[in-house]
Amino acid sequence: MDWLHAHLIVNHFPIILAVVASLAALVALGTGREGAWRYAGVTGLLAGLTAPIAYITGTRAEDPAEELWYVSHDVLEHHEHWGLYALIALGLAGLLAILALKSRARGMRLLFAIALWAATGVATLTALYGGDIVHDSEALRDGGPAASSGGHDE
Repeated sequence: MDWLHAHLIVNHFPIILAVVASLAALVALGTGREGAWRYAGVTGLLAGLTAPIAYITGTRAEDPAEELWYVSHDVLEHHEHWGLYALIALGLAGLLAILALKSRARGMRLLFAIALWAATGVATLTALYGGDIVHDSEALRDGGPAASSGGHDE
């Protein structure tokens, strides 16, 4: 397995965990249920713990990705920058999850929930920009290398 493949496998974990934790925090805020707060906190912590794995595999996948004919350097760099923002945001949300799980104070839980929702937004944007690497590739839209070379093999 190469770094590109590894990144494509692991990058979904922090995003999905953050989304699920965000929904749980919304339920917890609305209902005040202790179990929902605990679930949101533990799941938010897991999102923060998996973010470095996604980031590291992404940085390792950068050079091999740039060698692919359909990958734009600028699009890849944009995704990489947002990946760093997501790493920081999810890491902060994970740290606040620990504090919210220990403290149980309403203010700390609210701070954690706000940080988690912001981190989820940043992680979602990062994922969208990652999808742009292939899904919005100008080279792929233009028909690939055979189309740009001006003809078919005869």
